[in-house]
Amino acid sequence: MPYFQWSAADTKAGTAIRALGYPRNRFRSTAGEISERPSQGATRWDWLLHSGAVVFLIALGAARRIPPAVKATVRRLRLVDERGDPTPAAEQVLGAVQRLQRSYARVGAVVGVVLMGVIWLWARGVSVVASTLFWLELGAAGIAGFVVGGFVAYARLGWVLDELGLHPKVTPSHPDGAAGLRPVGALYLRQALIVSLIGLFAGVWWLLFPFVGYASWRAPYLAIVLICIALEVVALFVPLLAFHRHMVSERSRLLAEADLAVGRLSEAPETGWTTDDPTAAERERTWSRWQAIDTMPTWPIDARIRRRFTVSNLAMLLPFALQLVNAPQIVQQASQVLSAWSGP
Repeated sequence: MPYFQWSAADTKAGTAIRALGYPRNRFRSTAGEISERPSQGATRWDWLLHSGAVVFLIALGAARRIPPAVKATVRRLRLVDERGDPTPAAEQVLGAVQRLQRSYARVGAVVGVVLMGVIWLWARGVSVVASTLFWLELGAAGIAGFVVGGFVAYARLGWVLDELGLHPKVTPSHPDGAAGLRPVGALYLRQALIVSLIGLFAGVWWLLFPFVGYASWRAPYLAIVLICIALEVVALFVPLLAFHRHMVSERSRLLAEADLAVGRLSEAPETGWTTDDPTAAERERTWSRWQAIDTMPTWPIDARIRRRFTVSNLAMLLPFALQLVNAPQIVQQASQVLSAWSGP
């Protein structure tokens, strides 16, 4: 339960008093007594707190869909061993990834709780242990750390394949636009979009803070947005590095083979490109394969993944663009509506 502390000199009417456990709530004393109605700042803080809880739940719901997506991705890959022979090793790979997930998730939960506890104690001192909000945020930080730890484990999928001596089969002319590895890029895009949701939330509030009386919070929320943009890039591209290296290696190997095949055709006697030419079909296949290998992507992402990734980054930067045009009328109207709802 929060309690109030003030000195006798502070009991005159109109004095602002803070309640322990509600650090952003300010109450007013009336003739030495606490008025029953909180100030506008308390309700405004509730809007920030409640909207953050909604975004947290949405992100948590999206995060729960990642483990099934990991299983579906691994099972869709055509895995081959070091000799290039197909091998049904999907369940072996999933077992290794799940063991990592359990280990990393536990570590992430502990790290999340410790970090949140340190932040609160640094900001408010040991008295925060009496705050219900403090314990709620510790619990939320533990859940978030558990999820993030799992994401880190899933990000090691490419390295797990390397350790097991396995590789995904690369198909230069695959219709998915990513040499048959688009499921991998789509998986890590989903993780990156969860990070971008948090960045978008922070960016919107960064824009609204001056209009709802929390201008002092702009700097921390600006840092959150910038961190989320960086983390989104890391969440997508760092897990893909192992696949990128494999695709580069396979492209070089396949291109060397295709160059030899094209060279042999170039040295063969010219017989003309007619329907009666028995080598016409072979020439066409050889040239087509060489072109497919030469233009093969070396990242497991296609145009649609790149487009969605770009849109998510632009969404996080949108509040800054709106700020550059001095907060358009729609933002001002939104802030006025919030102010009206947070009134007495």
